[in-house]
Amino acid sequence: MNQDRRPFLSFLIVFLLFFLFSSLPSGMMTPFLTSLGYTGAQIGTLFSLGAISGILFQFILGRLCDRYRRIKPFAIVSLGFGLFSIVLFYSSSTASLLVYLSGIAMSASSRLVSSLLDSWALESGESIRRNYGAIRAFGALGFSIGLGVLVVFVEKNGFIAILPICFVLGSALTVMLVMLPDVKGHTEEIHEKPNLATLFSRDYTIWLVVFFFVFFVVGVEDMTITLKMLSLGAKPGQVALYYSMQAAFELPLFFLGGRLVRRFGAKPVLILSIIALAVKMFYFAASPTIPLMLAGTILQLFTFPLIMVCSKQIIYAVSEDRQKITGQMWGGAIYGNLSGILAPAIIGQLSRYITITGSLVFLGGMLGIPLLLILLQKGRLASS
Repeated sequence: MNQDRRPFLSFLIVFLLFFLFSSLPSGMMTPFLTSLGYTGAQIGTLFSLGAISGILFQFILGRLCDRYRRIKPFAIVSLGFGLFSIVLFYSSSTASLLVYLSGIAMSASSRLVSSLLDSWALESGESIRRNYGAIRAFGALGFSIGLGVLVVFVEKNGFIAILPICFVLGSALTVMLVMLPDVKGHTEEIHEKPNLATLFSRDYTIWLVVFFFVFFVVGVEDMTITLKMLSLGAKPGQVALYYSMQAAFELPLFFLGGRLVRRFGAKPVLILSIIALAVKMFYFAASPTIPLMLAGTILQLFTFPLIMVCSKQIIYAVSEDRQKITGQMWGGAIYGNLSGILAPAIIGQLSRYITITGSLVFLGGMLGIPLLLILLQKGRLASS
């Protein structure tokens, strides 16, 4: 029992450390770039290029991890590259090409390490996979602490304070990764390379489309809701309160999400979460005051945590046995990162023509597409 719990506890610490490590650099990127004189358009382009770079590296490393049945060396090297890019970025005092390129690298490496850690946890045994929600909850806790507590050092000492904080956390995280057992090899010797055609089966492709639409909404909901709050005259403190309340409501379902999936099945839980997300969009569209919008954050209980847990479980289940890591990393790149690139640009343009309220209604209605696809899906998860 103790041997079974040791890897689980190690992953709890790893995810806590990683999100502590990545929260300040990612959260402070926009203020830092703004302080150097970069425009909103330039910052937006940087984030887009970072996401695109992250997608490309996820495609490459996903194949390499499955081919060699190793994740540890790729995760450690990617983390080291991320720490190096953080040093280059936050040690700069003026705008330059080096700042811009290191910002892109920092954004890409953060996505890459996160994806590698997710795949590492899911490939490390059934017991860890069942409790992925609890592991991910520690990540959310680390992110909250990073932006809620560690940010005080930045406010007192400036952006340069990020460097010693990241060095200490990055060093501790590296030690944990070195000690963590790597994924196990295949039980049978593989004489031929896994074929991508077998990965992109009917089930896998349909679920990618389902999660693309879901994460399209997830990726842009905060931006759209924030714009609606600002249109109603929200103060910065009220916007911050919205994010804090939302993070607090997420934690319980991250811990309980895995149990709900085991009890009721991934498909019914996912349907519930998508319906709750649609209701959330319609609710915020109809809310005429800030207090009512803040009250609506309770709907977060049934949305993002359950969607995250279900997406990992389902994509893992429908990925071909020899390509589980590729299935996770390519899936996350397509339905997570790609939708995250497209959604802000599309909604940003849409809000100019149908208002922010109309955009929220549009997002809620869009969720009818993945719901319909799930109900029509007759794959192996259809009755789970």
